[in-house]
Amino acid sequence: MPKSTFFNLSEEKRQRIIDATIDEFIENSYENVLISNIAKRSSIPVGSFYQYFYDKDDLYLYLFFEIDLKILEMCYAENVNYIHLKDNVNIDISKYISEKELAFYDTWYYVPYDVMRKFYFGEYDNRLFDICRRSMEKFQQEGKLIDNVDFEYLLYIYVTSTFNIYMYCKKNKIEDEKKRIELKNTFFDTILAYGIFKK
Repeated sequence: MPKSTFFNLSEEKRQRIIDATIDEFIENSYENVLISNIAKRSSIPVGSFYQYFYDKDDLYLYLFFEIDLKILEMCYAENVNYIHLKDNVNIDISKYISEKELAFYDTWYYVPYDVMRKFYFGEYDNRLFDICRRSMEKFQQEGKLIDNVDFEYLLYIYVTSTFNIYMYCKKNKIEDEKKRIELKNTFFDTILAYGIFKK
């Protein structure tokens, strides 16, 4: 998470840093993104960057989470279930985020393993669980889940399974988005959902 000093900046300056970061990650591989380039593009001293963020991973994960949260919130507002568990539909997320945000979002499959691990098992995991919990509570209210389902266990399985599907795609160099979505949907539809949804 960013340091409190980042949130104390003016909205214009925060947005300048965000825009510069998105452009830098879209144009370069994760490994080739440099803090000095982000600082230059956003017209801040390199030293100031470290007053706002701990490192490149911190900045990237913050932006990725904010975009992911935006998608989830808009889906939730439209009663669209973005949490893949059963009867999945392909959701066109391009209607929820800008073209640049979408291009940045697509860089996720190419970040190093340890960056993904920080997202799923670090400081963002509780926020992920909270988002997923809302969708699962809705499934429960609609009477779709089996009785006495252990929510905390289910949330943990969902989040860690998502991480492992990403890892599988990276390891096997599955770069086709449709294939990745198919793998994800198949897992949740045929394996996880089978044990938690009423027949």
